Amino acid sequence: MIELYADDEGVAALDRRLMIVADDLDDWSDPFSQISDELLNTWQLNFSQRGGLFGGWQAPKKDYGHPLLEDTREMRDSFASQSSRDFVKLWNTDPKFKYHQSREPRSKLPRRVMMMLDKERKDYITKTFQQYIIEVIRNSNNG
Repeated sequence: MIELYADDEGVAALDRRLMIVADDLDDWSDPFSQISDELLNTWQLNFSQRGGLFGGWQAPKKDYGHPLLEDTREMRDSFASQSSRDFVKLWNTDPKFKYHQSREPRSKLPRRVMMMLDKERKDYITKTFQQYIIEVIRNSNNG
């Protein structure tokens, strides 16, 4: 538990200090870019492992002569991202992607998870934000 004690003058100084830090936390480009790169790399690795990072993919009923979901590489090559100072967005543009990824009940097409935020990725995201906040606070203390 952290307790903060300050008199009236100290509270005013603390308020100013927090405002400086808050002002410095208005551009999240670096952590969002790092998170985007990590997730895109993870999803490519998951593809290479045939879904192995997220539980594995059910094998096809017959051998098609190419790796699962890679006849044209369109789905694998359709992961995309956009990040800026205040958001990161990741998606897959292949129209067939949603049928493999969705949680909808299915009778023929098995679910093959390609994008997921597992515990390891969630921890990475949290640590990336924490490192960024610590860096901003350190830099504001030096400035």
